[in-house]
Amino acid sequence: MISQYAQVIINQPSIHIDQYFDYKIPTALLGEIQEGQRVIVPFGRGDRTVDAFVVGIKDHCDIEDNKIKEIIQIIEEAPTLTANQLKLAKWIRDYYICLHIEALQVMIPGGMNIVKKERVFLNLARITEKCIGKNNTLESKVVQYIQEQNRPMDLDTIYRTFPGQENKRRIKKMVRENYLDVQEKFYMGIREKEEKYIMLSGKYKSQEDYLKEIKNTAHKQREIIMHLDHFPYKLRDIKNKLNISNSSIESLLKKELISITSKMVFRNPYHNRNFQNPRKTLTGEQKNIIEQFEYLIKKPSQKMLIHGVTGSGKTEIYLNMIEKMLKMGKQSILLVPEISLTPQMVERVIGRFGEQVSVLHSHLSHGEKYDQWKRIKAGKTNIVVGARSAIFAPLKSLGLIIIDEEHETSYKSSNRPRYHAKEVAEKLCEIVDCHLVLGSATPSIESYHSTENREYHLLSLKNRIDHIPMPDITLVDMRNELKEGNYSILSKELRRAIEQNLQEKHQSILFLNRRGYSTFVSCRKCGYVEKCPKCDVSLTYHQNNHRLLCHYCGYTKPTPKICPCCKSRKIRFFGTGTQKVETIIKKEFPQARILRMDVDTTRKKGSHDQIINAFKNQEADILIGTQMISKGLDFPRVTLVGVIIADTSLNLPDFRAAERTFQLTTQVAGRAGRSVLSGQVIVQTYEPSHYSLIHAQQHDYDNFYKEEINLRREMQYPPFKKLINIVFTGEDEESLIRKINTFYLQLTDYLREAGKGHLINDIFKPVPCSISKIKNKYRWHLIIKTNDLLLFSHILKKGYPKGVEESNNLNIAIDINPMSII
Repeated sequence: MISQYAQVIINQPSIHIDQYFDYKIPTALLGEIQEGQRVIVPFGRGDRTVDAFVVGIKDHCDIEDNKIKEIIQIIEEAPTLTANQLKLAKWIRDYYICLHIEALQVMIPGGMNIVKKERVFLNLARITEKCIGKNNTLESKVVQYIQEQNRPMDLDTIYRTFPGQENKRRIKKMVRENYLDVQEKFYMGIREKEEKYIMLSGKYKSQEDYLKEIKNTAHKQREIIMHLDHFPYKLRDIKNKLNISNSSIESLLKKELISITSKMVFRNPYHNRNFQNPRKTLTGEQKNIIEQFEYLIKKPSQKMLIHGVTGSGKTEIYLNMIEKMLKMGKQSILLVPEISLTPQMVERVIGRFGEQVSVLHSHLSHGEKYDQWKRIKAGKTNIVVGARSAIFAPLKSLGLIIIDEEHETSYKSSNRPRYHAKEVAEKLCEIVDCHLVLGSATPSIESYHSTENREYHLLSLKNRIDHIPMPDITLVDMRNELKEGNYSILSKELRRAIEQNLQEKHQSILFLNRRGYSTFVSCRKCGYVEKCPKCDVSLTYHQNNHRLLCHYCGYTKPTPKICPCCKSRKIRFFGTGTQKVETIIKKEFPQARILRMDVDTTRKKGSHDQIINAFKNQEADILIGTQMISKGLDFPRVTLVGVIIADTSLNLPDFRAAERTFQLTTQVAGRAGRSVLSGQVIVQTYEPSHYSLIHAQQHDYDNFYKEEINLRREMQYPPFKKLINIVFTGEDEESLIRKINTFYLQLTDYLREAGKGHLINDIFKPVPCSISKIKNKYRWHLIIKTNDLLLFSHILKKGYPKGVEESNNLNIAIDINPMSII
């Protein structure tokens, strides 16, 4: 028989084993092993058992058969990963310069890790031979304990039952000397959920006959029988209702008076929701886009950008496109950027397509994610809605990927692999020959530039549904407010508008892209600022617990009443966060019902849905929030949007600062006047003459784009060149600086020796990051700005230059096409 061999990637994120390992497929598993499966293999000198992904199968191997190790077992019969996912993972590994296992792990939901359990069995022949169990030693106690349990025991349970290092050493010795046999068992950390049901066993026809077998003193057993019949009830309901223990249940089972059965339960987070979303009549512009879409998808792998003003009905277009795919027997993925957007999008998609929809996002439990993933993999789902990671949903007949609010930075992962969902979607479309649709009222500069280069087809929506006018945007110069003696966070105009809106029973949204109460705490006498001792940032005051908090590392401390530096009592709060806005609004408008939506109020599962539904149901008059309320949400009664301070994003040290300010202002303004009620937007700023705000005021994306693209061209920023941001972090700043400079010199030397000296100018010398310390670790970076991204990726993925490898004291993060270089 011809031998077969499997190439595997060990499921351990280590650069030292980031390679293929060959294993022989044992005769018993020939024909069973498939690419994409997870298997158990012996690994390393000690042949410890680990799990691994099979990424290839071949008929030959360079290692001799008597020296090559064999696969031990298959974990799951069906492959965990599809062939297309394996191809995509290789591309992610190479393009984003990460470990192969990291690219594989991102394809499957959290919780699907493999757990190893060591089961202990008594070697009775050996125990009898040595007469262990007949004295009062630890060894005899262990034997007696296992015998009393009358079932195989986990080794960890034995260790916990007999705690202490000395006991653990003696138990291990019992294993070595064969008194205890240990068998390894592997299973997935997350399991299918079972619901247990209880009913009368069917032994008799009447309850009276069952009760005859139970003593009168066994009150709980009799009570159970009296509450049951021959129809199954949920066991947990019966236990809770009667307050009964497992012992009563076990007694009835032994008497064969009851039976207990199990049923698999699908953990569906939306099982008790009744969504309705009837079909809407398309406008002329919407019909035109659908017609263009139908024409374009006749060709292979088309890419489209829908540039539609806020309230123009992009979601209805998405639903019609998905419907076209369903008629063609194709499946679709619809991505949304924020967890806050998911509830409304889920409501609309499930309302239209029902049980054909699965949902994947970070606020689902591991069990819910696993059940959704399993449903998708089993082919029971044709539409997947979710945030960034939903791009990896294992659909078998993918025909369309839609990315809503495609400009959003949350589509970029901040952890390895540092992928961007849009770039992954483009590659996936190439692999599986499907189509890609991006949608936004404020497309990213890079995406819009792609329409000029004919890489994307531009589809435009210039009008709102029913020709509802765009809201009027007023720029308020806060410098004038100060001159007039108004030191409040509310301009006179915004205060009047809120008052009028309350009188007219309309709703208002107040936007500020900064959470907390105050931005920083400072002494007005000596200028001392409370900073995080671990990070190079000021601490933010949170009023709800009267503490200072670092938003980077979580460090917290009580708010000082006396300056630690000069001992004065002139400690004051400066700057404004959403908590402070809420406090001021409550004070100035005591009659208003107020909701706040930011990271602090949405930590609990389901909190996004609760806040959005409460506001949608008009249970509040004013919604205060950060950027999670700035886009995608549709509230017909909102007629006023106030931007408390527009300069927060404008003054960031980042080349995308103007673009983000335009996008945020335009998007949050788009929440106003989305029905027959007209909308008003008031934007407070200290820089009312900035081009991003002027163009946002005029709802003029085209002229903003022209001005911004000229600056990008002049400065050679994306889309004209690609960026690579390489960040070194470490606790010893001197060592860090030395190593990053060594890295820079070796990189430039390599280019010079390779005859690529002209590319040295693409590499900028190392400098401290804008936030130069986080969590007690210093941060320096160097930026590569290049047209030859593939060459630099190839150099970097070959390994860091000699002498600067990652270690416990040094971390190197390589970010391809970063969304921020702060």
